[in-house]
Amino acid sequence: MTDFDFENSQVQKDLSGGSFVKGESTLIAAGPPFLKDFTSTDVELGTINAGVDFGATTGDYKVGGAPIFPIGIIENANISQSKSLRRIAEVGSKRFHFVTGRTMSSMSIARILFNGPSLLRVLYAYMGQAAFDGDLDVENLIPDNVNVTDANIISAPGYKDFFVNLDSSMFDMPFGLMFYMEDSQKGVYGAFYCTECYINTHQFNVGASSDVIAEGVTIQFDRIVPINVNAT
Repeated sequence: MTDFDFENSQVQKDLSGGSFVKGESTLIAAGPPFLKDFTSTDVELGTINAGVDFGATTGDYKVGGAPIFPIGIIENANISQSKSLRRIAEVGSKRFHFVTGRTMSSMSIARILFNGPSLLRVLYAYMGQAAFDGDLDVENLIPDNVNVTDANIISAPGYKDFFVNLDSSMFDMPFGLMFYMEDSQKGVYGAFYCTECYINTHQFNVGASSDVIAEGVTIQFDRIVPINVNAT
């Protein structure tokens, strides 16, 4: 501790302004429920040797060869993890033993509504080919002629870009979310995938004096799987 000098030096000495990871350098994207749904054989263990291609040349967004769908106009996203912990006392000692339990994970997302895919629609963008008429156009995200046609879906979630009916059986099926982060100098920092996500609540806020309409969701999900993106 002889080098400690709080008056003249910083604790984190190798930190530069460009090293910070910011909201502007973070991408949130929706995809299938599990990493094993991607084409890479390694993604189930959280390693994507094929890397993450964010369309530098093609305009497409892919992870391990599978399409993901970037979510824009997000104002904030919050993730919470909690692990159950039991404290056990014993006769003959003042000290405790600890028994750990399962980890519970949840998140919330707030987004502005615009004349395009709503939040509920974009979270389930991966279902375009399975549950809707017509393929998804990744560049435009969702074509105008998308409508619900799958007989397995009870009660339509909505039509075209606007999904609002959380009671639809479509929302009984899970989806996945990926978070990809770079620093201010475009150095890759890290990524992770939230698997088996389910929407718990949906909020739709309209105010007489508001300039925009906001919507939000709370999500329960199974776990966070770290992704090896060969961080720099």
